[in-house]
Amino acid sequence: MALLLYCHITEANFLYHCLYNMLLTVEGQPPKVFSFLDKYKNGVPPSVTAKVSEIRSKAAQHGFDGINAVFDEIMRPEIRNAFFHSDYILFDGELRLKHRGSQYARIPLRDVFGLVAKTTDFFHCFMGLLNEARRSFPKGHKIVARKGADGRNLSSIDVLVDEAGLAVGFGSSDPLPIW
Repeated sequence: MALLLYCHITEANFLYHCLYNMLLTVEGQPPKVFSFLDKYKNGVPPSVTAKVSEIRSKAAQHGFDGINAVFDEIMRPEIRNAFFHSDYILFDGELRLKHRGSQYARIPLRDVFGLVAKTTDFFHCFMGLLNEARRSFPKGHKIVARKGADGRNLSSIDVLVDEAGLAVGFGSSDPLPIW
């Protein structure tokens, strides 16, 4: 069950889309409803490794080294691949991953459980911060005096807040371009 939880958290597209869109916003670019569409090849979506690579690159470019430090701690593609392809066994206190032919990697179960704990902590913190941010806007909040990356004026943004006090979207309130 721990491996299933780990793999599902590391496969959660929402995390990668959200992080990537935040980094695009830092660059002054518009967020994308579906990030990474340009990475699809013949209808096949990009791997988690490809998405994380894009996020790592943008994070490094903008000095967000903490994002890359988190990925260094929790990303183990070989565990994900072995689990989803059933190329592993649990034996003698170890997770053994099939590697090449008769070779296999050995990971002590205490290390696997530590990895799962770090990953669930990351997910819990991420979702908690997201929920906190969504509750940080009062009804009627407007983001004003926005500038594009090229210095031109951009539209003010109305933050749409539902009855429960959660930010649920955005709207523009003047004729200037949004991005």
